[in-house]
Amino acid sequence: SARNAEICAGDEDWYLIDATGAITVRIDFDHANGDLDMEAVGYGGERLASSASVQNEETVTATGPFFVRAFGYSGAANTYTILAQ
Repeated sequence: SARNAEICAGDEDWYLIDATGAITVRIDFDHANGDLDMEAVGYGGERLASSASVQNEETVTATGPFFVRAFGYSGAANTYTILAQ
Protein backbone atom coordinates (compact mmCIF):
# COMPACT_ATOMS: atom_id res chain seq x y z
CA SER A 1 0.00 0.00 0.00
CA ALA A 2 1.06 3.61 -0.52
CA ARG A 3 2.91 5.41 2.25
CA ASN A 4 2.69 9.16 2.90
CA ALA A 5 5.99 11.02 3.27
CA GLU A 6 7.55 14.47 3.00
CA ILE A 7 10.74 15.98 1.64
CA CYS A 8 11.89 19.03 3.58
CA ALA A 9 14.13 21.65 1.96
CA GLY A 10 17.52 20.11 1.17
CA ASP A 11 16.43 16.71 2.54
CA GLU A 12 16.21 13.28 0.90
CA ASP A 13 14.46 10.04 1.80
CA TRP A 14 15.93 6.56 1.31
CA TYR A 15 13.94 3.31 1.14
CA LEU A 16 15.17 -0.27 0.98
CA ILE A 17 13.27 -2.33 -1.58
CA ASP A 18 13.95 -5.75 -0.09
CA ALA A 19 12.45 -7.92 -2.80
CA THR A 20 13.69 -9.91 -5.77
CA GLY A 21 12.71 -9.53 -9.39
CA ALA A 22 11.73 -6.37 -11.24
CA ILE A 23 10.09 -3.86 -8.90
CA THR A 24 8.50 -0.56 -9.96
CA VAL A 25 8.43 2.27 -7.43
CA ARG A 26 6.30 5.39 -7.97
CA ILE A 27 6.01 8.65 -6.07
CA ASP A 28 2.97 10.88 -6.57
CA PHE A 29 2.92 14.58 -5.63
CA ASP A 30 1.68 17.98 -6.77
CA HIS A 31 4.53 19.29 -8.94
CA ALA A 32 3.34 22.89 -8.50
CA ASN A 33 4.23 22.62 -4.78
CA GLY A 34 7.81 21.44 -5.42
CA ASP A 35 9.61 19.30 -8.00
CA LEU A 36 10.63 15.91 -6.63
CA ASP A 37 12.92 13.41 -8.37
CA MET A 38 13.80 9.79 -7.65
CA GLU A 39 16.46 7.22 -8.41
CA ALA A 40 17.08 3.52 -7.79
CA VAL A 41 20.51 2.82 -6.28
CA GLY A 42 22.28 -0.54 -6.01
CA TYR A 43 24.06 -1.80 -2.89
CA GLY A 44 27.38 -0.63 -4.32
CA GLY A 45 26.11 2.93 -4.79
CA GLU A 46 25.58 2.62 -8.55
CA ARG A 47 22.54 4.37 -10.04
CA LEU A 48 20.28 1.73 -11.59
CA ALA A 49 17.49 4.01 -12.83
CA SER A 50 16.35 7.60 -12.41
CA SER A 51 13.25 9.70 -13.00
CA ALA A 52 13.39 13.50 -13.19
CA SER A 53 10.32 14.70 -15.08
CA VAL A 54 8.21 17.81 -14.54
CA GLN A 55 5.03 15.76 -14.02
CA ASN A 56 3.10 14.90 -10.83
CA GLU A 57 4.82 11.52 -10.50
CA GLU A 58 8.21 9.86 -10.87
CA THR A 59 8.70 6.14 -11.57
CA VAL A 60 11.74 3.86 -11.50
CA THR A 61 12.01 0.13 -12.19
CA ALA A 62 14.96 -2.01 -11.11
CA THR A 63 15.71 -5.58 -10.11
CA GLY A 64 15.65 -5.91 -6.33
CA PRO A 65 16.92 -5.67 -3.80
CA PHE A 66 17.91 -2.01 -4.16
CA PHE A 67 17.51 1.40 -2.53
CA VAL A 68 15.22 4.22 -3.68
CA ARG A 69 16.27 7.82 -3.11
CA ALA A 70 13.53 10.49 -3.27
CA PHE A 71 14.70 14.10 -3.22
CA GLY A 72 13.75 17.63 -4.18
CA TYR A 73 15.14 19.15 -7.35
CA SER A 74 17.44 22.06 -6.37
CA GLY A 75 16.43 21.69 -2.71
CA ALA A 76 12.66 21.70 -3.38
CA ALA A 77 10.30 20.49 -0.62
CA ASN A 78 6.96 18.69 -1.02
CA THR A 79 4.74 15.95 0.38
CA TYR A 80 4.32 12.71 -1.59
CA THR A 81 3.08 9.16 -1.52
CA ILE A 82 5.32 6.22 -2.44
CA LEU A 83 4.21 2.84 -3.73
CA ALA A 84 6.28 -0.21 -4.73
CA GLN A 85 4.78 -2.97 -6.85
